Amino acid sequence: MMKEAVDAYMEQHQIELEKLTVITLEGEGTIARRVAKHYQDFLDKPEWVRDVHSADVIFIATHSQGSIVSTQLIASLVQDGHIRTELNHEAVLRATETSGVIPPPHPTRVVCLAQCGIHLGPLLYLNTSSLTTPYFTYFESPAAKELFEFQDTTSEASQKYVASLATALDHGVKFVYIASLDDQVVPIYSGVFMTASHPLILRALYVDGDAYNESDFLSNLIVFLLRIRNAGLDDSGLLNHLSEATAGSLSGVGHSTPYSNAGCYELAVRFLFETSGVLGSEKPVLRLEPFQARATRNDYEIPWALRGIFGDPAITSLFAVEMAQLRMAFDEWRPKTSLLKELRRKLEPIQSIRILPPSPLALHHTHEDEEEEHESSVVRTYSRL
Repeated sequence: MMKEAVDAYMEQHQIELEKLTVITLEGEGTIARRVAKHYQDFLDKPEWVRDVHSADVIFIATHSQGSIVSTQLIASLVQDGHIRTELNHEAVLRATETSGVIPPPHPTRVVCLAQCGIHLGPLLYLNTSSLTTPYFTYFESPAAKELFEFQDTTSEASQKYVASLATALDHGVKFVYIASLDDQVVPIYSGVFMTASHPLILRALYVDGDAYNESDFLSNLIVFLLRIRNAGLDDSGLLNHLSEATAGSLSGVGHSTPYSNAGCYELAVRFLFETSGVLGSEKPVLRLEPFQARATRNDYEIPWALRGIFGDPAITSLFAVEMAQLRMAFDEWRPKTSLLKELRRKLEPIQSIRILPPSPLALHHTHEDEEEEHESSVVRTYSRL
């Protein structure tokens, strides 16, 4: 569907493409095995190599485990000079000598759309509950067991992935992380890689319109938290507390529905064409907060997280209207499950927290400080699909 999204965007803006090449890479097994296979499949097709070398823009669409695979593959393509950036001139020259294809005179613009990616592993209970283990016989395979290693950012698998992501970001590759609200495999905090910070990362939430209406408090709260992160600001860890409560049922399809929705692909196309790269001479680096899914979470931190968000002048300067709407929507929220009822009780302090008016200092900080905040806030209104 990425091709259709690109075609639609070009038609809308009356742009005629010289050529559009679709490259399909498929495979099974562990991440390392898939990366090696995909890379070799690419090298074995001279026409693919030629078209990638001469491309002005490259779109990558991936899902679930493929998000890790695609990121490592992108890093390899950049390091070996198959994708031209501002930083890999010598590698491009070596690749050009091998392929004989002259690259474009400017760096290639690249965006990777990662849907329901297992950046921080699957839902914790999938590997700890005796009730779900027999249901998910798939998780007995080596390739699936490997995914649980990403629940700990100090693991070798996670560190290798983060190194590849850092390489891609350093070379100007953009990433769109989309989580699904009722994903039965990947928690939202993992699907949007909540612990990673960089201005070239955009986060969004896929919401099933048949299951949730636009006034649903919880889905709007999660979208609000993603907008905060897209603006380069801190959500005080609140999304981590909310993610488990939104997990879909084991028999659900929330994990697979986003990649069949055109809106996800349209968002990636717009993010590539309608936002700049990192501006300024000082390039930001990927920042990663340590994370362990097994670490004990105290849900009584939720009221303090709310207070931290609603009391942050930088957040209120950007989102005062949304914050007021959320507080009013809470009064109408009537969850039906015991889990969500308990969550509502813990979120009740939202009714009494006063929204601070933005100060001139906060406005100055928000609009003129770090490039990360400026670049990310440009696309914050696209967080909901």
